[in-house]
Amino acid sequence: MTIKSIAKICKSHKEVTRHTDEGGNQWLGFNGALYLVPNLPDCDNEQLAAIFDISPEKYEKMKFNFYECQNALLFNDVYAAENLLERSKVRYIVEGIELEPLKTSVGVVFINTEYLAPFKKFKNGFELYERLTPGGGLHIAAKSGLELHGILKCYKMSKEFFDIQEDIIKHAKALPNNEEQISFAEAMGGTTNGIDNN
Repeated sequence: MTIKSIAKICKSHKEVTRHTDEGGNQWLGFNGALYLVPNLPDCDNEQLAAIFDISPEKYEKMKFNFYECQNALLFNDVYAAENLLERSKVRYIVEGIELEPLKTSVGVVFINTEYLAPFKKFKNGFELYERLTPGGGLHIAAKSGLELHGILKCYKMSKEFFDIQEDIIKHAKALPNNEEQISFAEAMGGTTNGIDNN
């Protein structure tokens, strides 16, 4: 995991959140995602801005938060209410944001694939888990092996999105099966082996 990839996400959201867990480990990110940054010394906002290469002009527009030991169990490598999630090959683009659907024990949720960028350089890859809080909240945990490296929040979808999906599925089911459809070239009076210029 690189500081550069975390910094890019924080800059795009104009927010830097730092969390210190019970073991003294530092987590950096913003309200929607926190990432473990090993061996990061305790630092103030100006030092964080320097680490993230935030210019003085942009610094004034950034929001800085600091939290200590909130939901401590959520940041442990081992979590009782945790389940491995199967990754989906499907992606949705909603208002320019790429989202990945994940089937959890409480239904389908979506995550912003941008938040997965800091994990992509792990030598052994990474896996996603659901973590249910005692209050009924759901977070997505990113782990490499047995080690936790990130906590992500789910993307909140509007009712309009689901209404559109239901409409698409309804009309898609009404279409003939693929094997019953003729090719585009045949439908246009052409050939399937090349372009007919006559």
